Amino acid sequence: MKNLFLTFGLTFLLVSCEKDDDMIPSTAVPQVVKSAFDTRYPSATTVSWKKDACEFEADFTVEGVRKSADFKSNGTFVKEDLEDDDDNNTKPATGTK
Repeated sequence: MKNLFLTFGLTFLLVSCEKDDDMIPSTAVPQVVKSAFDTRYPSATTVSWKKDACEFEADFTVEGVRKSADFKSNGTFVKEDLEDDDDNNTKPATGTK
């Protein structure tokens, strides 16, 4: 019985820590969000999308720099983050609102 609980607990931990669970295909992103993204980042490449409860997040490259940008479902821009090369985390981009 103890092994069953341990196995269940480890499985739950692994599944809940999976970072890519929220990846979505670009076809699942509302057109208004994609249009807002394309307007703000016309030269973006390697775009992938994620969704949480309230926002869509685009991960992309612009001029060799990895970035992410969050948009509300109505296309309103929320924030931009730059990838931090030191520890592969993101940090807020300067000059964003």
